[in-house]
Amino acid sequence: GKEFRPPPEGLFAHPPEIERFSARVSLKGSSPSIPAVPSPSRCKLRRGHPRPPNAGRAHMTFLYRTLVLATVLALPCAGARADVAVDDCVGDPIVDWSSQPRTVERLQIAYVNEIFERLDHAMSCLSLSTRRFAGGESAPSAIYFVFRSKSPFMGTLEARARRTAAWNAQTGSTFVEFALLRQGYDAAWAVRGDGYAQSVSPEKFRAFYGELAELESRMMAASPKLRDTAIWHNLMLSTLLDQQHPRSDPKAVFVSAVQRFPQYYDFQDVMLGKLLPRWGGSWPDVDTFVTQWARNTAASEGDYLYSWLYVSVLRRSTRASETMLDPKRMDRSLREWVRRYPTPENFNIIASAACEIDDRDLFREVYG
Repeated sequence: GKEFRPPPEGLFAHPPEIERFSARVSLKGSSPSIPAVPSPSRCKLRRGHPRPPNAGRAHMTFLYRTLVLATVLALPCAGARADVAVDDCVGDPIVDWSSQPRTVERLQIAYVNEIFERLDHAMSCLSLSTRRFAGGESAPSAIYFVFRSKSPFMGTLEARARRTAAWNAQTGSTFVEFALLRQGYDAAWAVRGDGYAQSVSPEKFRAFYGELAELESRMMAASPKLRDTAIWHNLMLSTLLDQQHPRSDPKAVFVSAVQRFPQYYDFQDVMLGKLLPRWGGSWPDVDTFVTQWARNTAASEGDYLYSWLYVSVLRRSTRASETMLDPKRMDRSLREWVRRYPTPENFNIIASAACEIDDRDLFREVYG
């Protein structure tokens, strides 16, 4: 049989814990911006358990857990169809409602190890579910994050293409169709490169925009079933906003997306990124967008979305002092986030945001 490929260490550890600081930590002076996994020296926030003294034993325990899960994933789905949601994925060994990141990692393991029937089943119920993860993330977002990942574990573009071809031959599901489209988006960015605009040659920009224009055509020609998903809208919005002259109207796609999938806040995240001054927007544009969407969702979310969206801004290598962020409102909103979605990953983000805005009390409470 095919050799099973284990994931990076720690993928199936117990829920991550916050490594607590001593009371001597000072928040005076300037504070760092918030990357995806914050790691400034004064406010270092780390996920996962400290590595135990017996590293060899820990590694063997990890491999054992991974192989046990792989065995479970390889079992047949008892006749379940890939296009039927099964009561919010109850009983699915991939989906863990307590952790969106862990669910993403398990989906990636199923993909890399070509356990495609299980992958289709889990993605189908996630795509159709209105349930949210404990951290507040929408169910379909886990699917999008699988293919958005740049982790070496997922392989090169060429390796992904080969694996997706095998998936297509085995099941031919809607999610294969999406994977191929997402690979087209990644291929366009591979042509452009990740550097700042001034470092990209005119030839590369022409090729980049050409790839995106072709992808837009492919997206419009996608199956009706795929076009009725949150993940299609997410990718379509990114494809349009990255172009200079898209044929479709990104604002119309955005309005359709938020009406169809009101709890999928990654749409707002994508739009917000294009409102930053570096992309031709302004800080008043950003603040208006954030406050508007916080107001639009107040009935169901309180003021949670205010801090969630501003954290999205800070993650893009932005300092709080550059923005029009209101520190007092940010403090209240972050506390709302703690109350509503108290997961270890969120504590990490909230403490880092508190550090950035020099909110010592909130930082110590989250780490208390």
